[in-house]
Amino acid sequence: MFCTKCGTQVADGSLHCTNCGAALEVPAQAAPQNTAPQNTAPQPNNIFQDAPGGSAKPVKVPVVPIVIAVAVIAVIGIICAVVMSIKPTINLNKYVKVEYTGYDTVGKAEFSFDSEAFEKKYKNLKYTSKAKKEAKSLGLFGADIDSVKPYKVFELAVEDQFIGSTQTGLKNGQEITFKWDDIDKRMEEYLNCKVKYSDMTFTVEGLESIQTVDPFENIELDFSGVAPNGSVEITNNNKGYLGDISFYAEPSYGLSNGDTVTVQTYSDLEDLNETMAEKEGKIASSVSKEYKVENLDAYVTKIDEISEDAFEEMKSQANDIITQKTSDWDETKQVLNSAEYMGCYLETAKKQSYSGNNYLFLLYKMDVTYKEDEYNDAKNFTYIFVVRYEDLLVNSDGEVTVDVSDYYTPYTSVRKEVTRGSNHYNTTTYFYGYASKDEFEKKVINGDAASYNSESNIEE
Repeated sequence: MFCTKCGTQVADGSLHCTNCGAALEVPAQAAPQNTAPQNTAPQPNNIFQDAPGGSAKPVKVPVVPIVIAVAVIAVIGIICAVVMSIKPTINLNKYVKVEYTGYDTVGKAEFSFDSEAFEKKYKNLKYTSKAKKEAKSLGLFGADIDSVKPYKVFELAVEDQFIGSTQTGLKNGQEITFKWDDIDKRMEEYLNCKVKYSDMTFTVEGLESIQTVDPFENIELDFSGVAPNGSVEITNNNKGYLGDISFYAEPSYGLSNGDTVTVQTYSDLEDLNETMAEKEGKIASSVSKEYKVENLDAYVTKIDEISEDAFEEMKSQANDIITQKTSDWDETKQVLNSAEYMGCYLETAKKQSYSGNNYLFLLYKMDVTYKEDEYNDAKNFTYIFVVRYEDLLVNSDGEVTVDVSDYYTPYTSVRKEVTRGSNHYNTTTYFYGYASKDEFEKKVINGDAASYNSESNIEE
């Protein structure tokens, strides 16, 4: 029997419903059974039964459970519909992996996409109708788009992001960034999803420590030549791999004392250290180093740079030259009374070259007595004789050197007239030199002024 209130089936003869507690009507006792043979043919199922007393009465069907079941099914359907309408959001940052290898300061970071985790999470991605339509019209994925799993399409769309993303030359504690390029927006339309990503920052860790060496510890520089045309040569005394690499200097020529040259390798620090770490388990501290140019000889530019010893050497040579020049004179006609050192002029080139960078002129006042013959009186003359030296050098210790064997004496001559005897005939004689200091200055110093600066220590 059933409860007429809630429809719960209860045991026959129960007075109250075991579910809702309502009182139950006990059916009247059935009439004595007819012992006559009964028709036992099967009867069709019917929701109607004969009520006691012979009148037909409908059976009460339980309504509440059915309503509840229908409501539950409806709610589940709504929830499913809502869930199905929500697009999944794919956060790509969750699937970026980074692996650190190498040594501290020369480490490497390699980024990759965690395909395994991505496939596990999004293996049920589905193509939209738009994806299938456009794939067919554009000839994508061959004849059948379903031959390529949707998550594989997504992986193909992001894999280019990791090409060339490796970062090198890293050290522990250094922050590095992985930057995303724009992802093809069609992925959201084709796979009915939303895509989320942003630049990511990582801190390098776990790199092994490594020995650092100075590649310039055993580098020797040899500066040679004369400033401002000095040059430098490099000798590499390193051992092992560093001994095999080449160094060069910039600049390597046109040098003067005090200039700075930079010595460096042909490899940058990252490439050099990558190879060194692999070959020797060491890295270089740098690939360039600055050096000051020193120990070059330089051309004398001021008279006060010339030491007394250098002056004495040149004056001694000049006196020998004067003696040699006047030794050929006919002493019956001309006699050198004295050769007085007056001082010097120094010319320095305005633009340095490989020769003629300076000239030092030693000036001597020559006092000469001349007598042509017994018919004329002896006469005294003075003129200026010059000995010129060139390219005087001063070394780093301040010592001046000059090649005194390389000298010049003037071919300019001084004309002197002598009156002969009572007949008053004039005769002319010539001396190599200049009539005066002013004439020398005019012809030589002023004549060279366009190319040379000059100074003198001769008092007026």
